[in-house]
Amino acid sequence: MKKEKKNKSKVRKIIEWIITGLVAVLFVVVGIGQITGMMNRENNYGQSLPYGYGNFVVQTDSMEPEYPVSTAIVTHKDDPADIFALWEEIHHSTTKESHIDITFFDSYTGSYEKAQNIPELASTYYEETSNVNTVMTHRLRYIDYREDVELGNGRYIFYVAGTNISQHQSGAGQYQVFSEKELLGVVKINSPVLGGFFGFVASPWGLLILLLIPAMYLIFTSGMDIIRAVKQKDEEEEALAVSGDSSLAGFSKEDQERLKAEMLAEILYGKKDDASSILPKEEKVEEDSSLKDISKDDQERLKAEMLAEMMKEDKSLASMKMTKEVPEEKEDDVLKDISKEDQERLKAEMLAEMMKENH
Repeated sequence: MKKEKKNKSKVRKIIEWIITGLVAVLFVVVGIGQITGMMNRENNYGQSLPYGYGNFVVQTDSMEPEYPVSTAIVTHKDDPADIFALWEEIHHSTTKESHIDITFFDSYTGSYEKAQNIPELASTYYEETSNVNTVMTHRLRYIDYREDVELGNGRYIFYVAGTNISQHQSGAGQYQVFSEKELLGVVKINSPVLGGFFGFVASPWGLLILLLIPAMYLIFTSGMDIIRAVKQKDEEEEALAVSGDSSLAGFSKEDQERLKAEMLAEILYGKKDDASSILPKEEKVEEDSSLKDISKDDQERLKAEMLAEMMKEDKSLASMKMTKEVPEEKEDDVLKDISKEDQERLKAEMLAEMMKENH
């Protein structure tokens, strides 16, 4: 059992080390991402995009019902060439039903072709909204690829519009234009639940609870460690007590009683020869005592067992000692005026003195 517990303890420690290592790696990865994201904020209109990923919360209803207000969206800043290739595939396909939603900073002031001059847009989009200098997420409607323009200066011109045409910023015919420079990312994930969580965390109560959770976790785990340590100590003491039977496993009950008598003789008289006065008359104490096969720890345990047994019996250790030295009637004269509780106390004191003498 002890070996099994030891193996479980090793397995638990290995699991704890693995979890700790994974948390440490995650912490380093997230930390590096946050640092690089903060360093590149100037190139992303003040937005932190660690490893190209960003998270935003929808503020208006221009993309309802797909993205209700307070929905959280996760974006990734894909390469403009990859976005253009995917758009071409969707645009020219007659069977593939898909769309691309893009997050951008609405501030483009460069040159571009009006939607009315682009056949694919002319019949639907005719009113360009003015720049609002804020982050927006709308659906991609068209990409004008200008190969002769340097990348970063408007090689890719994106035409986007909201899906909720009843809303002011995505009303019928309205659209927005931006280049690869204003691109912040393509929407990968959206979740109203995640948006609610972000909103809760941003609130004072949410922030307080977020700080209390790890604190409560530390208190709980510390308490569990203390309880586990106390329990382990008790189990070890119990195992140590049980293990005392190891040296007695090969002895019969009669042999164990005889050994106890030998130990009692040693305590009372300082030698094993007097065990014959304690053992029943039919039993004999052999010259070669069986104590030689018993460990020192087991001998000490036997002493404790005998003490417990004698304290329960009427025949006390003190009276047994006195039998050898004081006549029985005198013993009665000495003890007749002493209460039973005092007699028990005297027994314990005498035993302590005798054990001190023999050691």
